[in-house]
Amino acid sequence: MFKINAVNIIFFLSSVFCDCVYGQNQPQKWYFGVNAGLNFATNPPSVLTNGSVIAYEGSASISDAAGNILFYTNGNIIYNKNHVVMANGSGLLGDGSSTQSALIVKQPGNNSLYYVFTTDDVAGTDGFRYSIVDMALAAGMGSVTVKNILIYSPSAEKITAVKHCNGTDVWVVSRDYDSNNYRAILLTASGLNTTPVLSSVGSVMVNTASSLGYLRFSPNGQKMAAAVYAPSNSSAPFYLYDFDSSTGIISNPVLLMAGPTNYGIEFSPNGTKLYGSNYMANKIFQWDLCAGTDFDIISSKYEIVVNQPAGALQLASNGKIYVAINGQMYLDVINTPDLSGAACGYVNAGQSIAPKLSGMGLPNFECGLFKPALPPFTHVSNCMNYFFYEPAGIYSYSNCSSATAINGFIWQFDDPQSGAANTSTLSAPGHTFSTAGIYNVKLIYYHPCSSDTIVVPVTVTSAPTLSVAGSFTVCKGDHIKYTASGAGSYSWATSSNIGANTVSITLTPTMQTTFTLTGTGVTGCKASKAYTITVNACDGLSDNTGFNFKVYPNPVQQQLAIECEESLNVYLYNQSGELLLQSRVEAGLQAFSLLGLESGFYSLKLSNGQFERRLKIIKVD
Repeated sequence: MFKINAVNIIFFLSSVFCDCVYGQNQPQKWYFGVNAGLNFATNPPSVLTNGSVIAYEGSASISDAAGNILFYTNGNIIYNKNHVVMANGSGLLGDGSSTQSALIVKQPGNNSLYYVFTTDDVAGTDGFRYSIVDMALAAGMGSVTVKNILIYSPSAEKITAVKHCNGTDVWVVSRDYDSNNYRAILLTASGLNTTPVLSSVGSVMVNTASSLGYLRFSPNGQKMAAAVYAPSNSSAPFYLYDFDSSTGIISNPVLLMAGPTNYGIEFSPNGTKLYGSNYMANKIFQWDLCAGTDFDIISSKYEIVVNQPAGALQLASNGKIYVAINGQMYLDVINTPDLSGAACGYVNAGQSIAPKLSGMGLPNFECGLFKPALPPFTHVSNCMNYFFYEPAGIYSYSNCSSATAINGFIWQFDDPQSGAANTSTLSAPGHTFSTAGIYNVKLIYYHPCSSDTIVVPVTVTSAPTLSVAGSFTVCKGDHIKYTASGAGSYSWATSSNIGANTVSITLTPTMQTTFTLTGTGVTGCKASKAYTITVNACDGLSDNTGFNFKVYPNPVQQQLAIECEESLNVYLYNQSGELLLQSRVEAGLQAFSLLGLESGFYSLKLSNGQFERRLKIIKVD
C-alpha cells in the first residue's frame, strides 16, 4: 500500500512478474506505472506509450503466444488490446495501491478463459478475489463474465502462481493478513478449487504495512521467496522457502536477512541467485543459492548501492532483471543476473520509459509458464536412417537444485508403423523411419515431480525413384542419348568406369553394355539403378526373327522401302537418339522419303508390338 503524492507527482506501481516466466511471449509486453510500457520483442526493448493503466503499485498484463497484447489491469480496471475498458471490465475490487494487486492466469485446457486474481490494499475488506475474462467474446476484445468472487478476506498484498507438478494445473498462492499462513489453491481445467492447502511457516508479521512486499517462485517452481516491507519493524524479513508443487505445501523457511522496507524479490534466470530490494536503504541484495548450507546462503549476501529507492525487481524474457524506480522515466537494469557480485552488471537508469513514469512495480505474471526454452536436440541422417543426440548443458538453468535431477528419459519418434522401435531410452539412438513424411520427434526428461519435453520436427525424405529415357536395344555403333529423371543431381558410371555428373549422356555401345545411374535427392538421400543396353549388329536388310520384313536400298539416297507381311510400327532415329520419324505401315510395300536428311548413319526400329528389330541405315547424297 502506497499512496500518490500529488505535489511531487510520484506514482507507484507494483509488479508481480514471477521470475520463472522466462523465454516465451506471454510476458512480451508490459504495461505499468503511469501509462508506461515496454515491448520485449525488440532488443533493446522498445518503449510503449499507448498504455492506459495508472497503477501506484500492482498491475498485470498478458499477451498471446505470438506476443500480441490481450489485456492488462491495475486490479480495478481491465483494458483490452485497444487500450479501452474491456466489456464489464471496470469495478474490480483489487487496488492499484496493493503490492501485487492483480495476477492473470490462463485456465488449463482452455484457449479463451483467463482468471484475474486481485488483492485489496492494507488488508482491506475486499480481500482476495477472482474474476474471469472470456477472450472469445466481444469480437476477440474479451469480456468479463464473472466478477469479484470472494476467496477470503482480509489478505496480504501478496499473490503469485506456479505450475502444479503435473505441468498443467496451476497453484495460486497468497498470504493471510496478520498471520504466517500461506494459502495455495488449485486452478484446473474444471475450474478453481478454493479450498486451500495451508502452510504456516516463518514469522507472524502484524500491522498493515507488514502485508506489503513481493512473493515469487524460482524458475523450476521448487523455491519461493517473500519480502516484507514493514517500515518501522527492524525484524521485517526476506524469506526463502521450499515448495512442493505436487501438494502445494510450503516449508523450510530460511530467514535471509531482516530490516524495514524490504519490497522486491526476484530469482535469476537459472535460479542460482536471488535478489531483494530495500526501498528506503537504496540497496539491492544478492544471495548465492548454490553457496551450500542455509548458513552459507545467508552469508553469501552481496550489496548493490543504487541511486534511487528501488521497488519491484522483474525478470524479463531477455534474461535481464529490471528494477522499478519510483517516479522516474527509467528503470535500473541487472544485465547478467546469473553472475555473482559486481559481475551481475547493475546499471542505474539502464532502460528508458520516457516520457512515462515508473511507480514501484512491474507487471505480474504466472510463474512456471516461461522457463528458459530448452535447446533442441540434434540429428544426422542417411536417407531414411536417422541418428539423434541429446542437447548439451540442458539443465544449467537450475544447476544447484535436486528438483531437476533426471529420473529417466525417453525418445518418441512419432512413427507408430515402426512398432516397438518407435521409442528408445538410449542417449544417442538411431531410428529408421517407415515412410517419408514430417515426424514430431520428442525427447522427454523425467524429474522427481515434473517433466521437460523437447520437440523437433524432422522431415524424412525417401530415396529418389529413378528413370532413364533412351533406347536399350540398339545397333552397333549407334550414338544414343540417355536422359535421367527423378532426383536432384546425377552420376553415371558405365562398365568401363567412364561417367558424368550431368542429366544426360550419349553412349556409342559396340557390345552389350551396363551402366549405373546414381541419383541424389534434395535432402541428400541417394538411390542407384543399373541399366543394360542390348547391342545388335543391324547389318542385314532383312530378318525373320519374330516377323518377316525387307528394308531396301541400304545405303539409301532418296526413298527407303519397307516390305512386310503384317502391320508394323516404324521409328527412325539419328545418332543422338532423337526420334525423327514415327509411322505405321500395313502389310505390303511402303516407301518413305528421306529427302532433307543429312548423309550419315541412322537407326531404324521396326516393331509388331511383341518383337522389335533395329537396323542401321546409311543415308548418302
